[in-house]
Amino acid sequence: MKKLSKKIKFTEPVTKRLDIFFTEKYKISRSQAQKMIEENNILINGKISTKTGHPLKTGDQIIVE
Repeated sequence: MKKLSKKIKFTEPVTKRLDIFFTEKYKISRSQAQKMIEENNILINGKISTKTGHPLKTGDQIIVE
């Protein structure tokens, strides 16, 4: 899998699901993004997110572990 940025902070309006954001930003398949999320590799605002459909909003901070 591609190496992903460690920290992302949204400063513009966002109305996307977490898995769709990763597929568009990093050009990975949706199943790869879902697996990464389900394996507890993603923190949103300091909390582990295992919901692939987590809605992102402006100001969210995403950390990829």
